[in-house]
Amino acid sequence: MKFNSKDTSLWIDRETFALYCGEGSDKLLDFYDKAKDNENIMTFSANWGAFFFLPFWLGFRRQWTMYFSLLAVFSLLPFIEAYFALRSIKATGVTIALAFFCNGFLLNRACIQFYKLKEKQLNIEEIRAQLKNKAAKSWPLSLLAGFGMMVVIVFMYAVAESLFGPIPE
Repeated sequence: MKFNSKDTSLWIDRETFALYCGEGSDKLLDFYDKAKDNENIMTFSANWGAFFFLPFWLGFRRQWTMYFSLLAVFSLLPFIEAYFALRSIKATGVTIALAFFCNGFLLNRACIQFYKLKEKQLNIEEIRAQLKNKAAKSWPLSLLAGFGMMVVIVFMYAVAESLFGPIPE
């Protein structure tokens, strides 16, 4: 059976979500309450850290699936721009949308992991032990993710320009 985010009975419980997010995650718990009240995991939420520093925030919260998806998109853009001689494609809209829904993506990821562990017939203590601090704050990972993405994107632009010529501005 697949996780259904519309069914709130399948969601991770608040206490386990708190363990998943680690210490000092009160704003994410407030988001959890808001999403649960709205019965919508993708409830709109302005996360200003993600809005201004999305790649750093994704590393900070260990959201590697979304991070590598974003990295793949940003890594392909230079090649698309150079090959088709397009003016710079702005991915700002995608970044803004992700920033306003990143708390929902984080909650959804937690719920999916929780659901998978429940399907394995684990008891709540075993589940909590496996999920503890999976999205806990990490400044070193934040810096690695943010600066790592910058390096990869600059490298991809250099490769694209060497293959297809200068990218129009």
